[in-house]
Amino acid sequence: MSIANHLTRPSLSIVFSFIVTGCGIGLQTNGPLEDSAVDVEPASEPDSSSTDTNTTDTNTTDTSDTNDTNDTDTDTGTLIPSLVTSMSPLYGSTAGGESITIMGGPFTSDASVLFGGNPGIVTSNNGSMIRVNTPPAVVEGPVEVRVDMDDGYGLPSDPYLYFQDGLGKTSTIGVISRVEYIGQYWNGGVLPDQTASMWTAFTTPLDVHFWQLSTPALDTCARNGVDSDGNGINDDVNGDGVVNSSDYYEFSGNLTVIDVGADSVTMNGTSSITLPRGSTDQSSISYYLYESPGILDPSSVPENAFYDLNVTTGPLNGMTVAQYARASRRIAPLSPSLNTSTLQAVSSTQTFSWSQSQADWIEIRMFQVNSSNFIVSDVICNVEDDGNFAFQNIHQTWTPGEAIYVQFTRVYESNITMPHNDGVSRVIGSYTIFGAGYMN
Repeated sequence: MSIANHLTRPSLSIVFSFIVTGCGIGLQTNGPLEDSAVDVEPASEPDSSSTDTNTTDTNTTDTSDTNDTNDTDTDTGTLIPSLVTSMSPLYGSTAGGESITIMGGPFTSDASVLFGGNPGIVTSNNGSMIRVNTPPAVVEGPVEVRVDMDDGYGLPSDPYLYFQDGLGKTSTIGVISRVEYIGQYWNGGVLPDQTASMWTAFTTPLDVHFWQLSTPALDTCARNGVDSDGNGINDDVNGDGVVNSSDYYEFSGNLTVIDVGADSVTMNGTSSITLPRGSTDQSSISYYLYESPGILDPSSVPENAFYDLNVTTGPLNGMTVAQYARASRRIAPLSPSLNTSTLQAVSSTQTFSWSQSQADWIEIRMFQVNSSNFIVSDVICNVEDDGNFAFQNIHQTWTPGEAIYVQFTRVYESNITMPHNDGVSRVIGSYTIFGAGYMN
């Protein structure tokens, strides 16, 4: 049996569409999603006003407004234009306590620093450099920074950008993916080439792991939404007249991707990979993703490789996060055997076995397609890496004798603190073995 006519390679866009539009997980953006089943709410855009050059706020007494860079109140004092030459970093958590370095001078010993009218804690001042800890802020967004002295005040050229505190919560997500096809049953017996891809996105803080976006718990399975006629709308699988979580798994939370104002980010590993925005259309979810254009050379994603994140544009310009993400490594299932010359029987309740590999989890997926090459049944299981799991029979359909596609993926999830809000990077590295069988 040749299955080439039904081959759908799991490119980045396909994988992401299952996560976002197929499952209806509640991942949100500042613009409309492609999935009409998701209730879209606007996310805050702390970067949208960070380029505002109006720093006329001279209010030293109003401490209730911590995010107004355009306050027209009049204060006493003389502006010293060259007093502040630089400030770094330009961002931090609303929890406060971030150490900021302000260069310039001469700073007198009485110098104090205000962030949106709220005093920071000066920890050192040698006349040309001030180190100050930021005060907490009620809301995220840009605030004016002001260095006050008895004989005048100075203003940095850029505001300070507060991000919602994300301590212990997910603040970035993404996927470093590598896919290897096995078996000699592909069209003409020619094995498809390996593929690789990357994407990442910043999010509002939420305590969530990547596996929760497709299954309710580890060692459980869930249906993906299916679109059997390709009209862009998920099918009403159970026939109740409503397309909702009764037809597929739907993540109950709202993980919102946000725009941090960067045109691209760079992932530096064995090679340097620039990830531009996925779209120029702000109404598209891809606008909020930084993703590899097209398919990457798999050699750029070697097993277990670490990648540092580097932001070179926008308010986070200069931010570097060491070991931001890590690629996974290859683990193939021992059973069912997928690396065969002909398709082998696979059960709807197939037991998978493999050698334990200390992964964060294993994702097992089985799906079938119709004659139009649209998916008509799709189930994902996220399981502990304990070497054995029996697939749960919750398929929309299971037609004996038809081809079934099998993806067996080892997953590593990063756990690195992000400097912009003290949240956690939960980018996953995935290595997928892609094979097939026939439904038994």
